[in-house]
Amino acid sequence: MRVNFISNRNKYLQKLVKDKDVLHLGCLDYGRSEKTSLHQFLVNSAKKVLGVDIDKKLIAKYKNKYNIIVADVEKKLSIKEKYDFVIAGEIIEHVTNFGMMLENCKYYLKKSGKLVITTPNAYNYRNIVRQFFFNHVIQEKEHVSIFDKETIIQALEKHNYKVSFFSYLHIKPLNKIHHFIDLMICYFKKSFAPGILVIAVNNGTGEKKSKPLKKKIKNKKDKK
Repeated sequence: MRVNFISNRNKYLQKLVKDKDVLHLGCLDYGRSEKTSLHQFLVNSAKKVLGVDIDKKLIAKYKNKYNIIVADVEKKLSIKEKYDFVIAGEIIEHVTNFGMMLENCKYYLKKSGKLVITTPNAYNYRNIVRQFFFNHVIQEKEHVSIFDKETIIQALEKHNYKVSFFSYLHIKPLNKIHHFIDLMICYFKKSFAPGILVIAVNNGTGEKKSKPLKKKIKNKKDKK
């Protein structure tokens, strides 16, 4: 079975959303410049982009540059537009109620729209090293969960999404040495990649209700 690997998250997603309508959840990249932020790559390629983030200070900083709003992705957004893509880049590991976020995303997608999720890989080689030497995996204090290929697909299917594509992913770190090490390790073992990417479509809203049986009305003439 072929193992997919994407070496550049930003360029891949930029190409994916070209001339499309995009809703970007968790749009502001902390610690990154505008040139390296995912949101800037999406804006450069997509037809229309609406960004959503919970950080009021960062929203205030960029509100004159981007079309962005302050909102909590665990709550249903007060928007009426439908989008070709909902991009959730490195946000699900920060969300307490991941299931609610997935359900809400269904309201924002067009009929043929796609949900794209990227998140750190639970079996990232760095996590394996941390577990071996320090008995812990999650490095960032803001992270409340961690996913691998199986758990992210199971979570999506549980909420009635159909996964159309999965890939291991290289998320370029700020440190150049880490960048080189990441690529070398991924060359030999893709499943040790820093991140994972999954694309899914809404597979419906649940089981169809069975139609009630129509009662046959007997004609009076048939009665004896």
